Amino acid sequence: MDAVDLLSLRRFEPATSLEKTLEPLAGFQADGLIRRIGVSGFAAWQMMKAQAIAARPGTRIDAIRPMPVRRCTPGCRAESTPLVAPGG
Repeated sequence: MDAVDLLSLRRFEPATSLEKTLEPLAGFQADGLIRRIGVSGFAAWQMMKAQAIAARPGTRIDAIRPMPVRRCTPGCRAESTPLVAPGG
């Protein structure tokens, strides 16, 4: 295997800064080892923060999958639902 097509962060880790996580991934992407970076299971504000941090070294989050509504608390549901495009 030459490169990973999509490396997805599966959950927000509050003990580790997004900078420490995303900067090495941006380097791997620049070296051609990762084609796309994704996040899944993040709250809306965490996704937006990840996108802003990824832009600093010149990359981006290519794939975003919001937290499934069935796993959400009422507050999470209100925060995540606007990220889902109409019609699915």
